[in-house]
Amino acid sequence: MNGTLEEMAVINFLRKQPKTTQKDIAMHIGKYERTDKAITVNLTEKGIIKRKKGKRNGYLEIKTNEIIC
Repeated sequence: MNGTLEEMAVINFLRKQPKTTQKDIAMHIGKYERTDKAITVNLTEKGIIKRKKGKRNGYLEIKTNEIIC
């Protein structure tokens, strides 16, 4: 997959912490929550991640086992 450094950082963090929050992801990658939200929406549109169990109590799940480089 060809992705930005931020996208790769989000995916790698989701692999380590699968049921994390948007706030935790933003803190980990050093971006604002709004920027993190844009990245995760982008990854969702690309079909790489998807939200499970709704918006409030849900979490993001990686859909593909494709190697992210």
